[in-house]
Amino acid sequence: LSMRRLLSLTLLSLAAEHVRAQERDSEHQGPQPCGGYLKAAVGTITTPNFPNPFPVPIKCKWIIEHDIVNGTISIYFTQQYTTSGLTFTEYMYYDETYKLGERRALTVTEENITRIKWLQ
Repeated sequence: LSMRRLLSLTLLSLAAEHVRAQERDSEHQGPQPCGGYLKAAVGTITTPNFPNPFPVPIKCKWIIEHDIVNGTISIYFTQQYTTSGLTFTEYMYYDETYKLGERRALTVTEENITRIKWLQ
């Protein structure tokens, strides 16, 4: 393997079978593009049709690239309606056919998700 430098990549994948019941909308069922590639210092990840309901089941994959040694990628959720199936995986190098240094960083499940209800 010959690489000029190692890239640190985070693969964020969403495979949602279920969302909260009020988020389902039969009008928006069917395949829609989902996922992408981010290399900028700041970016936004959204589901199809955001901020409206997205079709389920859905499978999305975002690749977030940075080349800062020991750098940090911070992901802030402003809205999250999935209760399972959200996985963060970190790689030193990644492409569709070769993955080096895979480390599962986080998998969201119903047991480890935090829900906060804001009262006015």
